[in-house]
This record gives sequence, C-alpha cells and structure tokens, in this order.
Amino acid sequence: MAHIQGFLVITLLAWAAVSVSATTPELSTMTGETVNIPCLFENATIRNLFWYYNNGTERHNILSLAKGQLTLGAEYADRASLQDDNSTLILKDITVTDEGTYRCDVDRQGQTPVLNINTKLNVFSLRPDTLPVITPNCTGADESSPCSVLTNQSFILTCALPNVYPVEDTELIWYRDGERVSSTDDVTQNDDGTTDISRHIQVSETGNFTCNTTYLTANGRENTAVSVEVWIIPPEDVPNTSGKNLIIGLVIAGITIIVLLVIGIFLFICRQNSRENGDAPTSRNRNDDPQQQGQELLDRSPGISPNTQHGKII
Repeated sequence: MAHIQGFLVITLLAWAAVSVSATTPELSTMTGETVNIPCLFENATIRNLFWYYNNGTERHNILSLAKGQLTLGAEYADRASLQDDNSTLILKDITVTDEGTYRCDVDRQGQTPVLNINTKLNVFSLRPDTLPVITPNCTGADESSPCSVLTNQSFILTCALPNVYPVEDTELIWYRDGERVSSTDDVTQNDDGTTDISRHIQVSETGNFTCNTTYLTANGRENTAVSVEVWIIPPEDVPNTSGKNLIIGLVIAGITIIVLLVIGIFLFICRQNSRENGDAPTSRNRNDDPQQQGQELLDRSPGISPNTQHGKII
C-alpha cells in the first residue's frame, strides 16, 4: 500500500511539472517590432531556463540559461535576449515567420520544475488605417485626368493592397456609385511571407469608383477605402484636330507657293539683266570703227555702186 501511495505522489508531481494552464495566452505584434514574451512562474532562484519556438511543424531552440551561462540558437543570435530577471524573452525585428508558439521550461532551485509554459504569438503586417493603392493615379477630376477617356473607349482600374499577412479575412471590393461591380483577382506571394493582393475592373462609364478593403491588424479588423472619379469625354467635347490640321496644311501650301513665285521672279529679272549686259559691247565696238561706219553709209546711199571709185565713172 505504501508503494502505491508513493507511486501516486510521484505521478501527481510529474503531472504538475508538465501542466501549467489549460489555456494558452496570446500576444499580437507587427512585423518589424520588438515583442516581450513572459515566462509565467512564481519567483524563485532559476537554475536552468530553456526557450523554444514551434511553428507547427518543427521545434527550434531559441536560448538556454544553464548555471548562469546564456547560450543562443544560431538563427536567434542577433535577435533574442532576456530581461534582467530572466522572466521574459525579448525578440526583436519580428517577421511573419516568427508567428507560432513559444515555450519556456524552468528549473527552479528547491522547487518543482515548471514545464510547457506556452504563449502564442500572432504577427500582422498591415498597420491600422492602411489605405489601398489605386492605379492609375487619378490626380484630377477633369479632361486632363488619367481617368478620363473618350466615348466608346475603356481602361483598367487596379486596387492593390501590398504586403498582406495574414491573408485570411482580407477583402478588396470595387463599387461604382455605391453599387458593387465585378473584378478580376491577382495574388502574388512575396519572399518574406507576405502577399500582394489586387483587384482589376474595366471602366468605360463615368462615375465614382471606390475600392473598399478589409484586413486584420494587431488591433483587430480594419476597414479602409479610396475613391476616384472617372470622366468619359463625349464626342462634342473632343477637339476637332482634323480641321485644324487642314488649315495648317493650307497655310503651309500657300507660303510655299509664294516663296516659289518670289524665287521665279527673281530669276527672271536676273536673266533679263544678263541679256542686256551681253548686247551692249557689240554696239559700242561697231560705232567706234570709222571704216565700218563709212561702209555702212555707202551701202545706204542710192545710185552708188559699191565698185564706183571716187571722182571717176567706170
């Protein structure tokens, strides 16, 4: 009987050492921040302390404190530390891969070891009031806006929410003047564990288009929205560029004709002056020769034969 009682006592003590609480406390943090994870146990002199991380598939050693000697796991060497009283694990530069369950085991001097003190860490990438991004960036509500198109034309509006974690319960919904419109989805997985989510719609009508987003943060569920105005330009407002181009063409043609006429007149005048200058020397040379002048007078005198000699009739 004494042996049975002793076995029951040992069993109860062992059970007490591995069972601390029926519920696991949870902490929430943002990527890039520092989190403090407590190891809940009564004040006592710690002989040995061990911290582990479990991502659901495997366990990682974070650190150990044995006989006053602190040893850090290789992947936590630059990120993990203990508070001065060794009761809290400090983990900095949080990423989405740090989400999971953290466990501490404590060996206290003169007391029963405390094992399996678990804390669940939830990591979120989006901060409260994170707005979706709409492209193209419609900066104006007029004909110069990127969201203005001609009648019978269309373009694509995209609403994007980048670097989302967790993806669960994340929604992006398009509305036109308060009415929901259908969209196509695009999801891209990033190397850091986050996800880029976008929704595309084809726009061919004037209206107010709103992208409404719902996502989770460390503070709970958030809802944000961004709106843009789309303007469809009717045909009568489209500038008549064809008529303007015709006028420009006629002006250029007229100027070309005038230039050609001026060049033609100039060349004609130059040619006439050249001819007059070429005939003048011949006349002067003829008048300066007395013998030639006398022959011309003789030829013009009536009744005088060219063979008649002066003072004698043959």
